[in-house]
Order: sequence, then C-alpha cells, then structure tokens
Amino acid sequence: MMGNGKNKAEKAQNNISHSRLGDAVYQFSRNRLAVICLIVLLVIIFSSVFADFVAPYGIDEQQISEALMPPSLKHWFGTDNYGRDIFSRVLYGGRISLLVAMMATILSTAVGVILGSLAGYYGGKVDNLIMRIMDIFMAIPSLLMAIVLATSLGAGLRNTVFAIAISAIPSFTRVVRAPILAVKQNEYIEASRAIGARPLRLIIRHILPNVLAIIIVQATLGVANSIISVASLSFLGLGVQPPTPEWGTMLSTGRSYITKCAWLVTYPGLAIVLSVICLNVLGDALRDALDPRLKQ
Repeated sequence: MMGNGKNKAEKAQNNISHSRLGDAVYQFSRNRLAVICLIVLLVIIFSSVFADFVAPYGIDEQQISEALMPPSLKHWFGTDNYGRDIFSRVLYGGRISLLVAMMATILSTAVGVILGSLAGYYGGKVDNLIMRIMDIFMAIPSLLMAIVLATSLGAGLRNTVFAIAISAIPSFTRVVRAPILAVKQNEYIEASRAIGARPLRLIIRHILPNVLAIIIVQATLGVANSIISVASLSFLGLGVQPPTPEWGTMLSTGRSYITKCAWLVTYPGLAIVLSVICLNVLGDALRDALDPRLKQ
C-alpha cells in the first residue's frame, strides 16, 4: 500500500512538472520577438559550429591581391588587410566567442549554485562568510575584475575562460541564495528534515528544482555578458590572440582601417550586438514564461 501511494505521488509530481513545462513552452511561444530571437541565435550557433561546411573560404586563406576589398558577391563581408574573407572569419570567430562564453557561464553557474546553496541553506556564519566575500568581489565591476585576472593569469583561451567565470561567480551566488532562503522555509522541507533527510539530498532533490527557473534565466543572461567580456578582453589583447579569429580580436585588428574600410569592424560588431540582444530577449522571455508570479 505504501509503495502504491509513493508511486501515485511520484506520478502526480511528474504530471505537475510536465504541465508546468508545457505551460512555459506555450507562454514562450506567444512571445513573437523571443521566437524570432531564438531562431536568429540558433542560426548563429549552427553557422559557427559548422563553419567548416558553411564558410566559403578557409580560416586563414589569404589572397593578397584582394586585400581590403569592400563587400561583394565574391566576398559578402569584404576582405581584411591580408585578403582573408571576413564572412568566413566571422563564422569561425563566433565558434570561439560562443564557446568561451558558454564555458565561462557553465563554470560560474556551477560554482555560484554551490556557494549560493550553502549560504542560503545553512545561513548564520556560513552565509555571512560566503556573502561578505561575494560583496568584496561585487564591489569591483565584473569587467574590470576580468581584466585584472586576465592580466595576472596571462592571455589565452583557457585563462580567458577562468577570468570571465571568476568575475561572474558573485552575481550567480546572490541570485541563487535569495530564493533558497524562501524555499527552505516551506513545510515540505521541514517535513523532509524531520524524517532524517540529509542536507545534500534536501538541496539537490527538493530545493534546487524549485529555483531552477531562476538559474536558467540567469545563465542565459550570463552568456550574453560573457560574450561582451570575451570580446572586450580580446580587443584589449588580453584574451584570444591573433591570428585566431574572434569577434573582439577582429575589432581590434580592424580599428586601424575604420575610416577607410569600415566593414572590417562593422560585421564583427554586428555579430556581437545581435548575439547579445537575442540572448537578452530570450532571458526576459524565459523569466516571464518560467516565473508564475509574472503571468498574472
């Protein structure tokens, strides 16, 4: 009998979860701007991931006789000072920019969720210690902190990921901590604790699923911020180094020709702007769809 009751409870919980997911998908699909941004973002990601098949020219294929050519049917985005096709390099650069941004966001989200969960669940001295450290880090603008860290660690792909991830951890920690403080006061958490459920099980099985929507939204917005940080570090020479194509690096190398050959910086800049706008719109749409309090 107890087994049947438990199975029924699990089925009921699964039905509720599916209902919430379906409702969230429906709410999201009603936002036309968000759907358009999702399609555009998927096109950018697909084109970058499969740049080897989509790009008409190689990553470093040079044609000196065609250097600094304006956009044409042969070179859609023009060529740079070495005769390299900018459209192809924007696609390959998107692979690097998006990869670094996503890796940094995954790392900062993981650490932020752990620290925020510990601070929110245990409270007291643990909460004070973690949050005071986060306050110290948040007193420094995240981009400035990323610049300092990148300078200390040195330029390169891996160090860029670490620099951006570390600078984003405080914001994730605060975002996760706040709802956990409220969720842990619910009766079912107290009941689980009373029957001997361990803190780790409570956090993973009962608390984090209730704040998952907030984590997803923050991660989406975090990728957008990371793209800007990656481009900024590369533009300053502290991130991805030439000749590796990356949107910020392309802006840096093309700024010397901005008055005569504006296309060298226009298209990498548009790629950054378009990606960030789409991610921000998606983040807002996901927040509206996943947060029941905003549907009323």
